[in-house]
Amino acid sequence: SFPTRRSSDLGSSTQSGADLNLGYLFQTGVGNWNLDLNVTRVLEQKLAAISSAPEQSTLGNIGNLVKWRGRGSASWNKGPVSASLFMNYVGHYLNNTPLTCHPVAEVPAWITYDLNLGYDFGANLRASVSAQNLFDRDPPVVLTGGGGQFDANNANLYGRMMSLQLSKKF
Repeated sequence: SFPTRRSSDLGSSTQSGADLNLGYLFQTGVGNWNLDLNVTRVLEQKLAAISSAPEQSTLGNIGNLVKWRGRGSASWNKGPVSASLFMNYVGHYLNNTPLTCHPVAEVPAWITYDLNLGYDFGANLRASVSAQNLFDRDPPVVLTGGGGQFDANNANLYGRMMSLQLSKKF
């Protein structure tokens, strides 16, 4: 649980929620496995622009906290070879600042996958290749009155990003 409250002469903010973190390690004849799940459920987010005004709920509105967010992973290794697959989830929320003459609309949930493949050469030398947003999934379109076309708080426009890393420990 993460209740917080901030106050100042300018306003206040109240948030509460719960985090769930689960992990399971096991071995099989084909290698070692690690399964992880991290989920955040925000229960409340309230803001007041000035200290004399009542706090208003902003949870699930664009530019604020999303009710559900999570990341799950399955990792495997055997000898020098390793692989990890991650699933990232951002729950749906409301675009309550749409373009003029457009209705308030729900922004759909966004799911992406990341992949990491690695090889340990020994002598503290390791190589890996990674892909973020493995399937190059576009973020939901979010047209706002401020001229935005996507929500940078909950998505990015970069698409699939690949990296190659070579590391040496001394």
